[in-house]
Amino acid sequence: MAKVIFYTAQTGKRGFIPSIKEQQLNTFTYLFFHDSHYQATEDKGWTYRNMYHQFRDLPNPKRQRLIKMCPHLFMHLEYDYTVWVDCKFYQHRKFYELCNDIIKKEQPNFMVCKHQLDRTFEDEMFFAEHVKNIPPEDLDKVKEHKVGNFYSTDTCWIIRKNTHENNMLGMRWFNMTNVCFTNECRDQLTISSCIDKNYLSMNHTIDELEEHSFTRHV
Repeated sequence: MAKVIFYTAQTGKRGFIPSIKEQQLNTFTYLFFHDSHYQATEDKGWTYRNMYHQFRDLPNPKRQRLIKMCPHLFMHLEYDYTVWVDCKFYQHRKFYELCNDIIKKEQPNFMVCKHQLDRTFEDEMFFAEHVKNIPPEDLDKVKEHKVGNFYSTDTCWIIRKNTHENNMLGMRWFNMTNVCFTNECRDQLTISSCIDKNYLSMNHTIDELEEHSFTRHV
């Protein structure tokens, strides 16, 4: 049976830390990375990692991306797979069961979701500037560093096999994101320059995560 770590991160003081005692699978390990968050209390089902004193030279959005993209830097347990979900989602048990089934039946190497809207590069750039308020000078860096063909993803749900190649790809993804963005990040704009689309599994959608979540955007 594969050893699976489900993990998420809350950098800064925003958001909440839910209890997952009723939802969790006994076969998963659940890690929550946080910044001395006042809701990081015991008996919620999580194993906590307090990141308050680590990587303080990075702004909070980049610290969160570092944990997300480079889990191998923070994991001190043996594992075969990691499952990442942005902490704005709060899942019920069926979602964890879905992830378990995906790992058992599909054995994905590196899974991300295809974006619902299948945006073009220009669409994503417009969204980043006018909705996410990413500074134009940051987006100029994205254009400067763009490599290969853009593909549209939603990177808030990721399943990865624990391999050296995946770890190096995660480092490359973070490094490009770190170079291109000053503070707030839009990592959907950098992943396609770091990882070839053919390398990824994109058989699942964000709809499946939303369908199996109590809340989102919290």
